[in-house]
Amino acid sequence: MGKIIKYVAIAAACVISAFGVYCLIKYSSADDKLENKSEE
Repeated sequence: MGKIIKYVAIAAACVISAFGVYCLIKYSSADDKLENKSEE
């Protein structure tokens, strides 16, 4: 039982960190697109 909880915790941590990185990339690229649109 302890091993399952441990693996679930590790998987959750990986998903959360990956989601955070994805959000950072998504928002930074969205900002670039908004700046390019305003220049046009």
